[in-house]
Amino acid sequence: MPGVPDAYSKSRRYDGEDLKELIRQVVKEQLQNQLPPKDTRSVAEILQSIEQHRWTPPPGTPTASQIIRENRDR
Repeated sequence: MPGVPDAYSKSRRYDGEDLKELIRQVVKEQLQNQLPPKDTRSVAEILQSIEQHRWTPPPGTPTASQIIRENRDR
C-alpha cells in the first residue's frame, strides 16, 4: 500500500495468531530494554554500601514533620 509504513504493511500479511506472537515479541523486547542492569553485588556488599552512604543529620535538626508543622503554622 502506498504511503503505509513498511512494518504495518508486513503485519497485514500475518494471520491473527502470528500477529499476536509478533506483538508479544516486540513488547517483550521493549520491556527488556527498559530493565536496569542486574546488580551483581552480594547482599553484604550492598549493605556495606548503604552504611557507607548513609547520612545522619546533626543533633537538633528538625524532623520532616516538624518542618511541615512550622510551615503550616505560618
